[in-house]
Parts: sequence; structure tokens; C-alpha cells
Amino acid sequence: MKKNMVSKVIVSLSALLALSACNGKQTAATASTNAAPTTAVTTTAAGASASTKSSSAKTTSTSTSSSGVSLSSVYDKMISDVKFPTEMLKMDDEYLEMQFGFNAADFDEYVYAQGEDTLLAETILLIKVKDSKNVNTVKESLENYLSDQTTLLNSYVPEQGKIAEKSVVGVKGNCVYLLMSSQVASLKKIAADMIK
Repeated sequence: MKKNMVSKVIVSLSALLALSACNGKQTAATASTNAAPTTAVTTTAAGASASTKSSSAKTTSTSTSSSGVSLSSVYDKMISDVKFPTEMLKMDDEYLEMQFGFNAADFDEYVYAQGEDTLLAETILLIKVKDSKNVNTVKESLENYLSDQTTLLNSYVPEQGKIAEKSVVGVKGNCVYLLMSSQVASLKKIAADMIK
């Protein structure tokens, strides 16, 4: 019961933090309900699409990094090689906008996943920014998000706050990433090896 109550508090506070990250502007995403989507679309590099259940949502894979590796491939490697304490669920464009204030149209590609257990500090966000002039803005937004999440987690789930404190925001070319996880060292190595 207590875990459920804390979970609801964290979800509510996360929504408030998302609003503050958007300078208080309410968007269509923040005005809608917080219910998870029941279906989503995955678009592949070939342009084919397929509907999936809520455990995976829209991930665009229309481009690759200069080394020819898509961010979806980087994420897949992370999921296959790293043992997470909870199932990782991909989030869609609406959640990307709600949590970070980002418009998916500004990115060539992104993968956003969070741990199914909302009490755990498990978030992966990999972004390839279309316009290199926006890389620093995206990086600063992710740093602010990480700082806010660290404060929030330290207040309600201190052991997870310590994990958030060790998390990283990184940049390689037009790729910006947030790795908040108990397995951050392994994730950081995969990102460093695969994102060129």
C-alpha cells in the first residue's frame, strides 16, 4: 500500500516537473490523461510499420549515426547485454513531450524507455537531433531533468536518488543521451562503443 502511494506521488510530481520544464505551458500532451497508450506504431528504416502493445511505443529509425548504427540498435544492445532491475518500457512521442517538453519532429531518431517500476531510477533516452544548433539546448534540458529527478528521488526514495546522482547526460556529435540506471557504467560503455 505504501509503495503504491509513493508511486502515485512520484508520478504526480514527475508530471509537475514536466510542466515546469515546459515553462508552465500546458501542451496537448500534458492536458491529456496520463493513461498509457494501448497501441503504438514502430517505424523501421525501410518505412514499414506495425502496431504493438503498450510495452513498446513509437520509435523512429529513419536514420543512423555516422557509423551506420541506429539508436534503436544501441538500445537493443543495452537491453540484451544489461540486466535491469525492472522491465524497460519504450515510451511514445506524447510521453517524450510530457516529460521533457520535446517535439519528436525535431529529432531524426530517438528511443525513450523507462522502468516499469516507477520507484526505480531507470530511464534511457537516446536522441539524434536534426539541427546541430539544438544539441546544447537538448543537453541542458536533459541535465535539468536529471537534476529535478535526483532531487525528487532523494526526497522519496533515497536509495534511488543515489543512483540518479551517478547518472549521465552525454553528447557525441548530434546524439544526446540520458542514462539513469543502476547499471549506468555498462550503459555508458555501450553508448561510447556504438554511438560515433
